[in-house]
Amino acid sequence: MSAEPHERGPRVSEADAILLGAGIIFLIFLVDGLFKEWLYRNAVALYWAFDIAKFVIVPVLILAWLYRRHSLAPSRYGLGRFGKGGHWFHALGLILLVSLILAAVYHLSSRMAWSIAATAPPTFTYSNSVPSGWLHFPVVVYFGLTAGFVEEVFLRGLPVRYLQCRHGDHWSRPAYVAGTSLLFGLIHWENGIPEIFATAAFGVAAAVIYLKLRNLWPLIMAHILIDVWWFS
Repeated sequence: MSAEPHERGPRVSEADAILLGAGIIFLIFLVDGLFKEWLYRNAVALYWAFDIAKFVIVPVLILAWLYRRHSLAPSRYGLGRFGKGGHWFHALGLILLVSLILAAVYHLSSRMAWSIAATAPPTFTYSNSVPSGWLHFPVVVYFGLTAGFVEEVFLRGLPVRYLQCRHGDHWSRPAYVAGTSLLFGLIHWENGIPEIFATAAFGVAAAVIYLKLRNLWPLIMAHILIDVWWFS
């Protein structure tokens, strides 16, 4: 008598899979501050290879795995249709409004934090690795696109989906705002305490806006515009 075939299904729940995937990204972002400057100054090719792996290869593999094993389509973590029905002027206006809000929150928080903190500015930031010449604009766009997409998806969109899977309709919105903004601030720790404060404030505003819109595209586009302006 032949044995009955084993049922094949996900090895982990959707919530645990999201936690694992987002956790991997968070840990990479958290620890790279320990060696990012050293890589740039001593092995620039490895610096760029690591950055591409961090912002492109690993996130794509994780999202593909979540889709394949749990049918977690992009629309379920905030990447739904945007500007549908031909309302592109409304969509553009929303992106500009979100950009102004987030830029103002970050700028004011940063100025206040640096005026209070008695710490020296960081010796290395991503701005230091932006080349001059014809590569300047492509690298600026790359930094904006990758940070805007990956950080918003993994630190804003997927956490909501995780809480929905884990707690249903009873998940805490204040806990989401506080938790994701803290994580967003911590991944910028290598730039100093004022930067942690400023990016955490940015995270609070972004989380509140996402809870209102339930669509990541305005936040992603705003994040990209702000980073492109900053790195330019």
